[in-house]
Amino acid sequence: MVEITDLIFAVDSIPAIVAIAADPFLVFTSNVFAILGLRSLHDAIGGMVDTLRLLEPCATYAARMATSLAFVEEVLARVAPAVLDAPALAPGGVRSAPLRVELSALRRLFEGVHLVVCEDLGLAPRLGSGMIEPGDHDAAREAAADWLADFATDLDLAVDARVAFPIGRTVDGRVRTWCTSGVRAVRLAVRFDHTPHVRTRAAAGSAPEPWQPVARSNVQSATWILLVEQAEELTFDAPPTREELRRFLERR
Repeated sequence: MVEITDLIFAVDSIPAIVAIAADPFLVFTSNVFAILGLRSLHDAIGGMVDTLRLLEPCATYAARMATSLAFVEEVLARVAPAVLDAPALAPGGVRSAPLRVELSALRRLFEGVHLVVCEDLGLAPRLGSGMIEPGDHDAAREAAADWLADFATDLDLAVDARVAFPIGRTVDGRVRTWCTSGVRAVRLAVRFDHTPHVRTRAAAGSAPEPWQPVARSNVQSATWILLVEQAEELTFDAPPTREELRRFLERR
């Protein structure tokens, strides 16, 4: 897979960047930057395999990730189609499958993860037009669950993804970069504004039971710890190589 990791806030910022920037270069590079930065979370979550399915409480996050990957693929198809047809890179070198195939597989994985999270939370899937067909939901859900159960063996997640993208120069000629410098933990407190309703899943061919309100005594607030990428803007005398960037970050 290409740039796979946990379900952390990243590419779902597409609407925000589109709202404040009309330059296609900024829209494209900011989201490529976010995708590349996802893999840096591997070491931080390596010991949390048993609870990985519970890390992301927002069921729509994975669906937004899949939509964002489709957006990146569409942009590349319009402005740089040769990039999509080029072999994808891997820790061991060049892969035989082109980037187009890798992006499609990654999008399908996030669609499957959305289905897994919805199943965990008892929610109906909400995948928009152009996404996976309902008849393929079971296969995608099973594939995503298998990946989540064994994600630590994915070689892509072992790659140090601290990267910097040049975005311009300062008035004195130094190079401005957008940089993924690591991960940090963010506390998220959640509660129900309204009483939730639940119902038992109906057997195949049976009518569903009516929704029933949950007793208030069973409704509690919850606190989640989300691991998010640490992004910042740094300036250098010249565009740094990956090794130069990592040495710089480790000295800080």
